[in-house]
Amino acid sequence: MRKQANDNSYLFQRELEVINEVVARQPDLDLTFSRVFPMVLMSNPEAEVHKYRVADDDSGSAQLLRKMDTYPRIKVSGSELSTDIYKIGVKFEIPLEDVKNSRAWQRPLDTEHVERSKRAVDEKMNKVAYLGDSIFGVPGALTLSGVTSFTGSDLDTANLNLADEVTKAVNAIPVRFRRRPYSLVLADAEYKKFQNIGNTFSNETWLTIAQRQHPNLSFEVEADLDAGGSLSDDTTLAAATGLLIPKDQNLVRIPVGIMPEAIFKPNQSVEYDEMVSAKVKARMGTVEAPFPTSIVKITWDN
Repeated sequence: MRKQANDNSYLFQRELEVINEVVARQPDLDLTFSRVFPMVLMSNPEAEVHKYRVADDDSGSAQLLRKMDTYPRIKVSGSELSTDIYKIGVKFEIPLEDVKNSRAWQRPLDTEHVERSKRAVDEKMNKVAYLGDSIFGVPGALTLSGVTSFTGSDLDTANLNLADEVTKAVNAIPVRFRRRPYSLVLADAEYKKFQNIGNTFSNETWLTIAQRQHPNLSFEVEADLDAGGSLSDDTTLAAATGLLIPKDQNLVRIPVGIMPEAIFKPNQSVEYDEMVSAKVKARMGTVEAPFPTSIVKITWDN
């Protein structure tokens, strides 16, 4: 939590700690970006740009540079990319009456307003990571070029071995990266298909079989991969799309200046406004891919 020296937030230290615990906790489990994409903390949390280099020995580098050059606010010079860092924030207010009641009755402070603001910021960070933002021209993982593409079979095909479909997707990863830890990110519709029984003798699901065959994979269900989502290039997300994302920050990462934190309005007249005003703020960049071919964009044709 960041407090200005002249902060007149009215709250006691313990009340501030309760709010900070809400804002600083891990995102809800359905928001996968913090588990899928390695986070790199920037040395200057308030920096407005972040630079990184695309590896010259990666075959997708040239495509990535050409593609990213078409986005506004992203500058390309040789193999070095300079991307903007974006502020994400939501204001909230805690009624003064709630604070007084919690003190009078020695009850925990009601943090519903804080929790909803925290959730909204986390949701936006999650969406930027996967889909990007078309208004600001922010590319997400699904709109990066130079990545590896894999087209598999329709997962609804009769008698299809779904574990084998995972193996085929994994084999699309360049061999130099294939043994590293990866996340297989699926929309809910596809994940449910992998939960069907694949081995009638042992009652194992396709998911269990695939996990046994590929212990370096973790499976993640992500709502932002549901069909119809708006991508940063003003297209919509097709059905049956998945992603293989490496967990190695040298291959893929998100630069973060500030993880969600609470900032209180300085010198506020709490008694007059009858509110304690604050906001949840974060600063993050776009998905960086020094080795773009390490990402596999999957389309299970249907």
